[in-house]
Amino acid sequence: MTLATSIFGTETRLGPLIKAVLAVTALRVGWIAINVWHHDALSLAWALVPWPRWTYSWTVWAAELALIFFQLRAGLRLGRLLLVRFAPDLAAFLGFSARTAGGSQHLTPRNRSWLPTALQLSGILVLSCCVLSWLAVIVWFRQWGPFDYFMWSPYADRPIQVGVGLSLLGLLFGGRYIARASGDVRSSFGVTSVEDGHWLAERVHGLAQKLNLPKPAVGITNVVNAFAMGARQKSSMVVIGKPLFALEKDELDAIIGHELGHILHKDIARMQFAEGFQRMLVGVVNILTVFGMFFAASASRKRANGRLNAHLAWGTGVVVRKTVFIGSELVTKGISRNREFHADAVGAHVTSVDAMARALTRLHGMGDEPTAQEHHYGYLMFRGTGFGNLFSTHPTLQARLKALNARAIAQQAAAKPTGDLATVAGPEGAQGLGPVGASGVAPAPVWAKLGAITSGLTRWTQHRAAALRAKVSTRRLLIVGTACVALAVVAPAIVNFYALDRRFDDTRVSAGHALSSSWDWVIATNDAWFGDAGYAERVRLLDARERAVKVAEAALAADPETARTRVVAPSVDSATLAAAITDRDKARAEAKDLQQKLDAANVERSARLAVASQPDAQRQLETVSDQLANMTADRDEMTHRNDVLRDMNLELKGQIATRDTARVGLDKQIEDLRNQIASLTTRPSEDPAQTELPVVRATPPGRQGGYGAFAVAGNGIVILTDRSFASEQEAADAALAECGQFSGGSRCAVKQTFRNTCAAVARVIPATKRSRYELQLEPTIDDAKEMALSECFQRNGHPCEVTRQVCVR
Repeated sequence: MTLATSIFGTETRLGPLIKAVLAVTALRVGWIAINVWHHDALSLAWALVPWPRWTYSWTVWAAELALIFFQLRAGLRLGRLLLVRFAPDLAAFLGFSARTAGGSQHLTPRNRSWLPTALQLSGILVLSCCVLSWLAVIVWFRQWGPFDYFMWSPYADRPIQVGVGLSLLGLLFGGRYIARASGDVRSSFGVTSVEDGHWLAERVHGLAQKLNLPKPAVGITNVVNAFAMGARQKSSMVVIGKPLFALEKDELDAIIGHELGHILHKDIARMQFAEGFQRMLVGVVNILTVFGMFFAASASRKRANGRLNAHLAWGTGVVVRKTVFIGSELVTKGISRNREFHADAVGAHVTSVDAMARALTRLHGMGDEPTAQEHHYGYLMFRGTGFGNLFSTHPTLQARLKALNARAIAQQAAAKPTGDLATVAGPEGAQGLGPVGASGVAPAPVWAKLGAITSGLTRWTQHRAAALRAKVSTRRLLIVGTACVALAVVAPAIVNFYALDRRFDDTRVSAGHALSSSWDWVIATNDAWFGDAGYAERVRLLDARERAVKVAEAALAADPETARTRVVAPSVDSATLAAAITDRDKARAEAKDLQQKLDAANVERSARLAVASQPDAQRQLETVSDQLANMTADRDEMTHRNDVLRDMNLELKGQIATRDTARVGLDKQIEDLRNQIASLTTRPSEDPAQTELPVVRATPPGRQGGYGAFAVAGNGIVILTDRSFASEQEAADAALAECGQFSGGSRCAVKQTFRNTCAAVARVIPATKRSRYELQLEPTIDDAKEMALSECFQRNGHPCEVTRQVCVR
């Protein structure tokens, strides 16, 4: 194929060229639309000019040049065909002719293997990463920005790096998949090799010699299909299904020639690499989904939020995986359909166009459904699989027959004398090539050429109109019109009856709440990964505080008397605790006020819904809805602040309890030592020689007054003493006695005793003997109830209620 032929082409049909020009122009219009700030007719009309626009980034510039190249090539091919059709003298003068490439266009081996497919998929992958990042930035900032400006900004560095990294993984994974794909196919279809002396092998080798190919291996299988496999021409194999042996000799040769055409063009390696690339992308997305679920759950402070965030991460991964799969599937299937036309041309060359057409018709008419293996390896099969035109591995039977018919007409035009070319008609009538370079024929006048062009366009328009009328019938138009009218009449009633507008608004608000409540783990993860100074400082302070507590405990256990002088007061004093409690109460009051305002806004919104049909009322309703959404967001923010203050309060209470425990223990030990010294001083021994100092032993800390106890029975009964006792033993005995009275003979045990505090027991609703419970001790009864309910819900994930409460002083 010469350079002129590759540029101007040899297409003889007008329809595909017009579609190609329109498709490339539409792509360039869309490309310009996403790369400009303001969309107007003048900027979009630049797509009709084959000249690149000025851009910021080299990526956009390269894509612009590629689109212009394809637009120019499609325009040149369309211009050549129009000249050959309607101005043959001018076409002959310019060197254009009606000749086709014959067999040379499809019979030249392609030694470049799967490298063009690899580069194409890599480019599409890098561009897709950049486009997805651009869309994410637009959603984040809620402002339109051209793609060209995004690629020029620093935000485009990461998407390009990710795209290049995935492309390298795809090259590695796709190459390895090619190496082992042939073995997988042979084992899946149960292929049996035949000897060189077999009649089928002799026919395959004869056709391969006609195409100057090395002798491929030959195999047979039981499926009603045929395929070729092998990454290289020297190690390739042609497999024919046994049911195809019943076809005519030329039909079977056409099928064999089709498979040899795939080997000739190295299509098997190309498609196997594309499938390996696609599997790699889906695998990477699956891995990222698992990691995303883990990080989303670990970054949440509450278990319920962790589950919600993990589900959101999983749903996002599913959407991304489906999007990646569909996008890569479209590219892969498009390459597969394109290669089938070249393979059909080779099959028609080794036999005839009629034999190739009959073979296609016979195989597509067989009623056997494709097996699961044929669906998986559809790009290897002669019949192909899939649904729809975009997701099928092979073109439709009509498209393949139409291409073969056009090839036959082009061959007839090339074989006839130049003066007889006017009698050749295309598959749609009067679409054949006109006379080109007819020697000895007087040139037609100008008015005759204009008349020929006008008549040709008129016939083409009439043919298209007739085809459209054949597809559209009066009955179908009436049915569609009736359905549209009925839908237009019934739709408002359906919307009002089911309150679809209100449900849509509620769903939108709920989605906004879910998004706002799930956004905190994104911020926390971002701070942890990209080094938030405040977060790191808080972690450092907590670690230092924990180490100080451990050092104090160790010193107290080693030497209580010395540790008394080394006890360090906690960093948080009573003033800080009081300030934190004040902030918490203030936040609660603000949240309560916001809730009251929200209730009032809901009442006002319900009142305005009755008069929402008026324009002014509709605008007021929209204003109130916006205020309601803002107040809801404020309430969520106050709830979040309340949770933070609650956590700080718990932490401060724990530190104060640790300090009080250490102080009480030291005071008790000092008091015991003083009592022992006093007893030795008041009762001296009469015999100084026999005076022995008493052994000082650590006595357990005693407690005086204000005791309570908590007991649990084996059958689930919980008992909390309802008054104060003078000693710890009296409180424990009272709890055991009451537990034995109500447990019905079940064994009871004292779980905890407490002093000078308030206690509350919360159980999961409905509260029964088997309900799980939580006991909380706090300075006040309200705090005890609140903390018991909170801990019970967080541990069990269900609503709880307070069943017992007491304060002992």
